[in-house]
Amino acid sequence: MNLRKIIIAGLLWLTVFAALAADERYPFNNDVDQQRFQSQIYQIRCLVCQGQSIGDSDSYFAQNMREWLHEAITDGYSDYEIRQQLIQRFGEKIFYVPNFGINTFMLWGLPIIFLLFGLVFYFRRGR
Repeated sequence: MNLRKIIIAGLLWLTVFAALAADERYPFNNDVDQQRFQSQIYQIRCLVCQGQSIGDSDSYFAQNMREWLHEAITDGYSDYEIRQQLIQRFGEKIFYVPNFGINTFMLWGLPIIFLLFGLVFYFRRGR
């Protein structure tokens, strides 16, 4: 029983050290930039991997994107400027949550409008 507790404690310490090592790979001058980086790596889609963000993926593409994002944030680019550069280079598909525009309105808005028209037609015809 004692050996089991030692093994579990060792695994927990390894997990903590692995998390700390991941943060040291991309050092920032302040916590705000660190938080921006952590937030953005999970909003940007890895185009090589299926269904993973660049924060979750270990692919070469994701590593390059994390390095580029680190450089962009340390160079002082705003979130908007970073987003625009990525859209210009890769298109809207690089983000899990796309900008609102005519394409996204058609994707999300038209089904709702059709549903409302259908309900109105159904209830008016029922009278």
